[in-house]
Amino acid sequence: MISIRFPIWREAEGPGLLTGRFSFTTYRTGELLVPQAALGELAMAGIPFFVEGPATYGQAVPRYELLLPLRFNDGTAVPDELFADTWLELEQCFGALSVESQHIRGQWTHEGHSYRDHLVRAFVDIPDTEENREFFIGFKERLLDVFSNSRFG
Repeated sequence: MISIRFPIWREAEGPGLLTGRFSFTTYRTGELLVPQAALGELAMAGIPFFVEGPATYGQAVPRYELLLPLRFNDGTAVPDELFADTWLELEQCFGALSVESQHIRGQWTHEGHSYRDHLVRAFVDIPDTEENREFFIGFKERLLDVFSNSRFG
């Protein structure tokens, strides 16, 4: 992947050409990560761009993050075996994962009621493939079910 930028007067045109032809990532800074082959397409279309350089490892390999609750909504602790099963599945699927030791605290409001979260973060850095994206879409659905109060507590 290559990091590029478009001149401000052509910012919308470049991504428009790439959509549906190439996978790319955009950042708030205006930077885009595109495959090498996209550079030729942009040049042939006469769309000017600036090459910033090769993507960094962190840009080229996406991070899939999980924020999982330490407590169910009723306040009971999530059993350790739920975390162990989750970590084991990720390790078996991808060969590695990382789990942060500190807890994350969040607060949010829904329909006028304030909620507080106590979470743990785990992540895997893996290639951006359709198979991996599909895995995490399904995995999220399973985790929502497993970490809900419907089965435990």
